[in-house]
Amino acid sequence: MNMKRQDENILYVMNKNRKWAKNTYSSYRQSLIDYTQTQNKTMTELLREANKENKKVHWKDTKLRKRLAKYNNYLYENYNLNTANMRLSRIQTIYGHFGIDMDDLPYISKKGVKINPPLKFKHLPTKDILKQAIDISPPLMSAIIFFMSSSGCARNETLRLTIQDFINATQECHNETSINDTMSALITQKEVVPTFEILREKTNKYYDTFCSDEAVKGILNYLLTREDKLEMDTRLFKISVKHFDYRFRRINTILKLGKVGGRNRFISHMLRKYHASRLAMSYEDPKTGIMIPGMNINDIDALQGRGKGTTRDSYFFDDFESIKKQYIQALPRLLINDTKKDTYRSKEYLELERKMNDELNEKNKIITNISSDNINLKKTNEILTEQQIKNEERLTSVEDSVNSLMDVDDRIAFLDFIKNRSKKEQ
Repeated sequence: MNMKRQDENILYVMNKNRKWAKNTYSSYRQSLIDYTQTQNKTMTELLREANKENKKVHWKDTKLRKRLAKYNNYLYENYNLNTANMRLSRIQTIYGHFGIDMDDLPYISKKGVKINPPLKFKHLPTKDILKQAIDISPPLMSAIIFFMSSSGCARNETLRLTIQDFINATQECHNETSINDTMSALITQKEVVPTFEILREKTNKYYDTFCSDEAVKGILNYLLTREDKLEMDTRLFKISVKHFDYRFRRINTILKLGKVGGRNRFISHMLRKYHASRLAMSYEDPKTGIMIPGMNINDIDALQGRGKGTTRDSYFFDDFESIKKQYIQALPRLLINDTKKDTYRSKEYLELERKMNDELNEKNKIITNISSDNINLKKTNEILTEQQIKNEERLTSVEDSVNSLMDVDDRIAFLDFIKNRSKKEQ
């Protein structure tokens, strides 16, 4: 929908101060368009009107109170409760940003207002659904699904990751600095659990999180299909926000998953809920039959970058080394594929894996040959040492004989002759 340029400027000023995410900006824009259309005025005109009344007219007598009350009724009649509350809140925020004082609005009964049924555990994507989603997806989306479901990263943080972030996260398993060497080092390794350092955009908080080995394999599989140059600051997942959302909608449509809570069942945020809920759930140890409790909710919050509050964040710090041990123990609850089966791998992945195995076998042959050569060299040295000892014994015997038969000068000349001959024999 079109918006007056002056109203666009209002959002521009707010966005410059508040640094909204793209979706947040779109939400404010839609709310502003909806509000101004019901009022038949631009937001600029409405702000000017409210500013004239501000602190001069009692709140209950202001035009703004009447406008907002009427708009609130309109929202409850036409939208579900969550959307209605969100849109009213957006408009109140715009007024408040420009210094307009507001008080409470008239009470409106919630009876009859459309309310989406609550989201439950059964509505989360199951492992079977995630398997199907991966089966119908190209390597890029497969890698994203593996990563988000095992790391709990939100969309914005996932799409901001770079090649350098991936190298850093897997550094425990290699000493490489280039992406090609890193992929070569990781391709034959198993049970790799990287540690990603993430800045959560929503809370402006740094935190650590981890992902599964199948996510690592999915990322390697995807990177090997890419044809662009992989620089350190290149995005790990080459996809726009718009196309990202489209891909999730398409999977939801193909798998006929429908809607829950007023939204598609298969959206990226559901993978974040899948991650948190499955880590928290208790499970039965297959060997002992004993129920093992899930991870602590505070630790799961830490893995998803949720803040504790300014004061608590200043005094209480998360021990991510300890959390990682708990995460690895709980990891089977997140894994999508049967651990006895391989994840789908591209031709490029299989080729690199074969190449790395061939190189590894070649290195083993060289090491074996070197060991064999060292053994032979050792035997040769032992033979030469024995021969040298025998020659020295012979020389000593000759010296003794000569000493008994010749005078001094003859003995010296003869011994020199024998020594030279011994050297030639060696």
